[in-house]
Amino acid sequence: MSKKAKSPTSISPAGRPQASSAAIKTSSGKPSPLRRYLIWLLALIALACGAYYFFAVRGNSKIPDLAEGSGSEPTLTAKSPRLQLLSADETGVDFQNQILEDNEHNILLNINQYNGGGVAVADVNNDNLPDLYFVCSNGKNRLYLNQGGLKFKDITDTAGVGSEDGFETSVTAVDVNADGWLDLYVCHAGPDEAGRVSKLFINNHDLTFTDRAAEYGLADKGPNSGANFFDCDNDGDLDCYIINHPTDLGHSNRIVLKYGPDGKTTMPDLTPKVEHDADNLYRNDSPPVPPQGGGGSDQIC
Repeated sequence: MSKKAKSPTSISPAGRPQASSAAIKTSSGKPSPLRRYLIWLLALIALACGAYYFFAVRGNSKIPDLAEGSGSEPTLTAKSPRLQLLSADETGVDFQNQILEDNEHNILLNINQYNGGGVAVADVNNDNLPDLYFVCSNGKNRLYLNQGGLKFKDITDTAGVGSEDGFETSVTAVDVNADGWLDLYVCHAGPDEAGRVSKLFINNHDLTFTDRAAEYGLADKGPNSGANFFDCDNDGDLDCYIINHPTDLGHSNRIVLKYGPDGKTTMPDLTPKVEHDADNLYRNDSPPVPPQGGGGSDQIC
């Protein structure tokens, strides 16, 4: 009997027989008619869906008003209001803290760009009427003297508390020298250390103030966020705690460990890594001054 010739095969590296290249028929590379019909059908369906959306759904919908939902609300007037908004013409208080941004003043160069400003309500002339002192982050501060009847007078220039230099973040009204008259402590921040020197405006009892921060030891150069005065050691005088914003944010969200006294266990390393990285506590070491004594100029914090 004659035997039919078999197609030549080759052995793959895995030991499996494979058909030779001569036995494989290659196609022309063109899609079959059925495949072409399916592609055209899907394209027509997508085109029909897009036309329905643009001409039926979107065409019948109302174009939204950008003013709607923007946060503005209609003005409501109460029948018997407990609080009433007064205009600058009525009160004389026309202060504005406008945040100015340019190539030298922005959030990239000053992390406190939007944290500036503040207000202190303090009776600076002891007439039992609360006066207003506003801090401007990029301009002149304002001191308004309360003249009664919700009428205020701007006495900034004559009082000497304009303080236009540096980026100011907050103000604290406190009787630092215990003479019975409220003083004003203004904190500074920003990237420039030379412009971060805090100011302590001591009340001269005549509606004028003098910056004596360096004399009192409170000319802090850190990026201050605020200050609080309190007697931390119960010795009768006021100490000062100043909150600083970190200048190096690389250490603000992580804790570094160090070995404890035994050399084996670990504990958090809270030592400041860079200058002005921590808050500051100033202890008042001078003898307390009796109220109304007027001798606060010798107090050094």
